[in-house]
Amino acid sequence: MKSRDEGLKSNWGTICTLVPLVSDDGKKHKEMTAIAEGIFCIIQSILSPKAEPFKQWMAHVASIRLDQMNPQTWGENMQCAVDGGDVARVVKEQLEQKIGGEVVSPLSAKKAVAQWLERIELKRAK
Repeated sequence: MKSRDEGLKSNWGTICTLVPLVSDDGKKHKEMTAIAEGIFCIIQSILSPKAEPFKQWMAHVASIRLDQMNPQTWGENMQCAVDGGDVARVVKEQLEQKIGGEVVSPLSAKKAVAQWLERIELKRAK
């Protein structure tokens, strides 16, 4: 399949990763594994009439799932995200109090780097 689909070939390492699994004899062997999203990518790349019914079924299931989503659940999901952000903020503040310093998170890292670059530019300007 990799030889027929360049996109699949170029992303093969991220779609199918080698994971050491213990076999029946107790030894570890590296086996190719994939999550559901990766398996769907592989299935979509199969150019065979035999794969078409399964592809159509996947599209049908996705369509049903999208139809089931309604604006009411969007508000609930957004509130969950806000609540999760509040919990993360409180935990970050507690951790900073405990260690006596600032915790750099992915969200604050960009700001910290920008401030650091500003200080460097100010020093160069002097």
